[in-house]
Amino acid sequence: MKQLLSIYYDKECPFCNAYAHYIKLKENYILDLKNARDEPQELLLLCQYININDGFIVVYQKRCYQGVDALVLLNRLTCNKGAIAFIQKIFQKNNLFSKIIYTVILNIRKVVLYFLGIKAKI
Repeated sequence: MKQLLSIYYDKECPFCNAYAHYIKLKENYILDLKNARDEPQELLLLCQYININDGFIVVYQKRCYQGVDALVLLNRLTCNKGAIAFIQKIFQKNNLFSKIIYTVILNIRKVVLYFLGIKAKI
């Protein structure tokens, strides 16, 4: 039986949207993609101490993972090729380098959303 994997992300963010739809989890998991802008109360109930504005959130086996931790989890659960495989290698482990890269990506996201006229904070 497939396990449920919920991913809360900012659907209006081009980076988040592309990554969420590209990962190949549907083969082994019931994938539940949720726009965090539409589900703020549900997200607050599930992950009380996590701020969605600090990165996307994955809920798996009643645990919340965010940012680098979420990428590491998704990379463990999937097997991708091409550009996503390269990203997976960078985020293979939750280390200082991964955290720095993720912080850079998060800040680039904020700049892009600003230029697109979309509020970065949810």
